Amino acid sequence: MHNHLFQDRFKSELIETDHYHLEIGRYIHLNPVRANITELPIDYTWGSYRVYMGIRQDSLVTTEKTLGYFSEPRVERYRLYVASELSRIGTRRNDSLSLTVTRRFLEVRQEKGVSYSGCESRQIRSDQPICSES
Repeated sequence: MHNHLFQDRFKSELIETDHYHLEIGRYIHLNPVRANITELPIDYTWGSYRVYMGIRQDSLVTTEKTLGYFSEPRVERYRLYVASELSRIGTRRNDSLSLTVTRRFLEVRQEKGVSYSGCESRQIRSDQPICSES
């Protein structure tokens, strides 16, 4: 009997379209949330999402291709793209999640010295950037 510990658990699949590339990135960044490790992907310190958000640097992570699919502000638009899936993940989510994600994103980015304008006075919608980097 040959039974390997990781037999059939991992597989590889060719990414042939831009849409699939984006979906895979979002899926990977939301895995810690799906696994109930964190409430938000930005709080998972061992993944690459924080690199994509400009919070930390990692020479092993290349963000240009994925962020290149979005118009400026790229980081904000990718964050919105990932956040758009959060409401579908589980029943423990609620309507205030988008606002929570937005506030946490701004807090972490501002800790890194990125300033924003127009954040306080705008109505936050999940399909639009919340403010602009200044």
